[in-house]
Amino acid sequence: MALTHLRVEGVRIIESADLSPGPGFNLITGANAAGKTSLLEAIYLLGTARSFRTRRLDEVRRRQAEALQVVGRVEKRGRTVVQGLRRQGAVTELRVDGEAVGRASALAEGLAVQVITPDAHALLVQGPRERRRFLDWGVFHVEHGYRRAWQEYYRALRQRNAALRQGAPDRLVKQWDGLLVGAAARLDEARRKYVDSLRPHLDTAALALLGESPEVEYRPGWGAGRDLAEVLSDQLPGDRERGFTHAGPHRADMELTSAGIPVRSVYSRGQQKLLVAALVLAQVRCLGERGQGRAVLLVDDLAAELDRVRRRALLELLAGSGAQVFITATEPELVSMPPAGPHRVFHVEHGRVRQVV
Repeated sequence: MALTHLRVEGVRIIESADLSPGPGFNLITGANAAGKTSLLEAIYLLGTARSFRTRRLDEVRRRQAEALQVVGRVEKRGRTVVQGLRRQGAVTELRVDGEAVGRASALAEGLAVQVITPDAHALLVQGPRERRRFLDWGVFHVEHGYRRAWQEYYRALRQRNAALRQGAPDRLVKQWDGLLVGAAARLDEARRKYVDSLRPHLDTAALALLGESPEVEYRPGWGAGRDLAEVLSDQLPGDRERGFTHAGPHRADMELTSAGIPVRSVYSRGQQKLLVAALVLAQVRCLGERGQGRAVLLVDDLAAELDRVRRRALLELLAGSGAQVFITATEPELVSMPPAGPHRVFHVEHGRVRQVV
């Protein structure tokens, strides 16, 4: 898949922008606060219906604008799909080929977009939630039926938690355990397989960027080797006290270590950024390997905290990833475009975007 045309209106500093990205590298230059990151944010919105900078879409809308709107034309397996997002007031409207859709996953199916930001290290240093989201993004794009299992699990989890909070009898709480355990088994199997498929690609990328590859351990969210149904039964008294279900895939994690020590404790911030880049590149490779098409990869401020050698190594991996890449930089000299393959350069100034190459 590739984004062939993008129209942006009312996104932060960008009043209006209309551009046709290239299928390979797209470099976006401009001074700080010119609107480079806002352009990447608009692309991310187009594929996820959310921002990578804030949880509140109202913060993304330009102050003077009545609404924000992003529309893109995506080429996927020889077919053109037009998808878009509009936010006006408290209402968010999503459309694919002119039809209203009620879920963000409909946008993700058309545009598999990932992002590497200067704050990318948060994936490693924050809690498991971000790493679960990372895993779910990858499995969603390569495993048919994963979304349904995910929905079934969280529907049962919400019902069980509601019964716990209401002080329902044990039999009413346990009536949800069968559905919960069945969906959990499917989630856990898909996640394990995905981590296994991710490892060799992570090894390749991490060795190129860091000179070493960390160990990766998947943790399912309950005791290793134990049956989840048994764990739910044993923990029912504690779940009643807490008012929610403690064990399950909603507590899964992916731990990355170096010589047995969590990388968040031994890697510098620059190393952490490179490791996250390696993880994302591994995801991109998995996507292509499973025949699910190309990813769209956004790299905000590539030069931040990376020396020239590391920048070059990362650019080489990006060039060989097969993804459509969008990179921001304050100066074009900070990003050496690949000598071969199509690339385009855009310049952003005061929220206005123009193509220069």
